[in-house]
Amino acid sequence: MQLRHSHALLYRAAGLLLLASAFMTLTAESSSCANNNNKSGSSNTTNNSSSSSGAGASGSAAPAASKAAAPGKSPLQAGQSVKLGDVLVTFNGGRILQPTDFDKPKDGDQYVVTDFTVENTTDKPYNLSTLLSLSMLDKDSRKYDETIVGQKLNGSIEGTIPPKDKVTGEVVFEVPVAGAPYAVRYTQPLGGDSGTWAVTLP
Repeated sequence: MQLRHSHALLYRAAGLLLLASAFMTLTAESSSCANNNNKSGSSNTTNNSSSSSGAGASGSAAPAASKAAAPGKSPLQAGQSVKLGDVLVTFNGGRILQPTDFDKPKDGDQYVVTDFTVENTTDKPYNLSTLLSLSMLDKDSRKYDETIVGQKLNGSIEGTIPPKDKVTGEVVFEVPVAGAPYAVRYTQPLGGDSGTWAVTLP
C-alpha cells in the first residue's frame, strides 16, 4: 500500500512538473510574439511617418485662402465677407445712434447701428428679412433682435434683392451699454449658416 501511495505521489509530481514546464514554454512564446509585434508596429509607424513627411515635401503648396470667410468662423472683422447660401454678406461697420424725443432707449440702453451689404449671387430674386436674419450679441452672448426707430437711416437691406444685384443699408439694435463689446450675426433662415462680426464702435 505504501509503495502504491509513493508511486502515485511520484506520478502526480511528474505531472505537475510537466504542466509547469508547458506553462513556462507558452509564456516564453507569448512574450516573444509580443516583442516581435511591438517591433513590427514601431517599424510601420516609422515608415508611415517617413512617407507622410515625403508627401508633404513633394506635394504642392496649400491653395490660397478665399476672399470670403468660411461660415461659422467668428468673430470676423468689419469689411470681411462671408458666403451664406445664396448671398454674399459684408458687415461694413457700426455706429451709435443718438436718441431723440421720439427715439429713446430704455435707461442703461443705447442704439447701435450696423451697416451691411448683401449680394444676391443667384439668377433668381432673393427675399431678405432683417428681423429673421440679423441679431446682436452682447459680451455674455445674450441675443437682441432688430429695433425699429423713427429716424432716417442710411439705406435698408429689407426686401427683395434682384438676381445678381446687391443692396447696402443699416439695421438698428437696442442693447445695454454695459453689454459691450458687441457682435452682430447674420443667419440664413433656411439652412442655418451664419456669420458673426465683431462690432467696433467709434
